[in-house]
Amino acid sequence: MNGDSINRLVILALALTVLGDFLALLAELLNQRYTNNASKEAEIKLQDELNQIHGELAALKARFDQSLPPGG
Repeated sequence: MNGDSINRLVILALALTVLGDFLALLAELLNQRYTNNASKEAEIKLQDELNQIHGELAALKARFDQSLPPGG
């Protein structure tokens, strides 16, 4: 494997990790909304974390897209 392929695999692995975190937080947020066990403060904190992870995922996707060769 050349360096570009390894870089793309690393970026993809990071993106999948962030996506997993995003989905886990989304599931936790939805669970807390439906069970009404979380306070409003906890919900806001989870929403902030979710927004942060969403931003990280977008940045990783942009890096991945930039690492692709033209037309690929």
